[in-house]
Amino acid sequence: MSKRSLSSEFSDMELSTQILIHEAMLRGICVEILDRKENIIRLQNESKVRVIKQATISEFDSYISFEIMKNKHLTKKLLNEKGITTPFGKEYFHKKDAIEDYKLFKNNKCVIKPNSTNFGKGLHFVKPNSEPLFTQGINEAFCHDNSVLVESFIPYKEYRFVVIGDEVIGSILRDPANVVGDGRHSIQELVKIKNEDPDSYKYGKNKLHLTAIEKNYLSTQNLNTSYIPEKDQKIYLRENSNVSTGGDPIDVTDNMHASYFDIAKSCVESLGISICGVDILIQNIAQKRTNNNYAVIELNFNPMISMHEFPLKGTAKNVGYHLLNFYGF
Repeated sequence: MSKRSLSSEFSDMELSTQILIHEAMLRGICVEILDRKENIIRLQNESKVRVIKQATISEFDSYISFEIMKNKHLTKKLLNEKGITTPFGKEYFHKKDAIEDYKLFKNNKCVIKPNSTNFGKGLHFVKPNSEPLFTQGINEAFCHDNSVLVESFIPYKEYRFVVIGDEVIGSILRDPANVVGDGRHSIQELVKIKNEDPDSYKYGKNKLHLTAIEKNYLSTQNLNTSYIPEKDQKIYLRENSNVSTGGDPIDVTDNMHASYFDIAKSCVESLGISICGVDILIQNIAQKRTNNNYAVIELNFNPMISMHEFPLKGTAKNVGYHLLNFYGF
């Protein structure tokens, strides 16, 4: 399925909802829009009626599971109890306490993030021996939440697994927002070209941007938006890998060692969740997992399914098909 196959009738709705509507209509399931703005739909056939929000929020997951996953620190605690590896870190409720603990993180790169936000909001990466930047990151993270996590940075690539029921549907490498040079265009021009390329699947808020965040990250590489990269030179615009901030989704399901599927399923089982996005840092996806070559960094309620349906590279996964099967249609 290409993005052009989605009906324009629903183009104003959230993309995951469009995907589910598309698959439902292919099966002859009656689709009723209950709340267009909130993306709440009712699906019905001869034997089933389901009310679903944003494709993955349904009667099958409890409110408490949402509250648990929203709290990153609590999620880590529950995963650790099951023997699942997560990064070392601490939770803070006051700026002063976090800043005083800088000594715990000063010798290694660390990550600062609000405890309950998504989409990379308030996320900061701090290099070793950078106390002013650490303090700045703490202050800014507290602007987004009442509690903040500081974790050791793990230099592995980040992968998103989507789990539905007891099955891993796919795994995606999330490559941070980037452009690739052609020797002729500036970074600013390459951003525009990539955003307009129909093969890059940069929808709405997922497009590349050149805000202060991207410009600051370019400056750490001694670059600016006017720089013309050499042919095939890859320039990263952000350090976080979220697709929502322009990251590239690359399907790697067929190359992933099965032991990481087991970890993703164990995460979901340990929290009693039905539909979930599991973010795992992995050193080498071809090698069997050990206690030291991976770390689970987050579990996501209402995961974005469009990255699996429309990967930049790799094999697309029909998540809508699997969702409808799970919902009993």
